Order: sequence, then structure tokens, then C-alpha cells
Amino acid sequence: MLARHGIRYPMPESVPKLLELTTLRNQIIDNHERRR
Repeated sequence: MLARHGIRYPMPESVPKLLELTTLRNQIIDNHERRR
């Protein structure tokens, strides 16, 4: 679930899913750096 353009605040039930994106981003960056 991504925040859509034009919506200032996400619905409360969307917040945990949005916070998971930070974890996903960190995993992608870690994997990229390890494969160098």
C-alpha cells in the first residue's frame, strides 16, 4: 500500500504497511552493498 499523490495523511490502517517500506528499502540497500 503506497500513499497516493494528493493525500496529505494516510488512513490509520495504512500506517503499519507504510512503515514496512522502510524495512524493505533497508533490505534492498543492504543486499546491493553486499554484492559489490
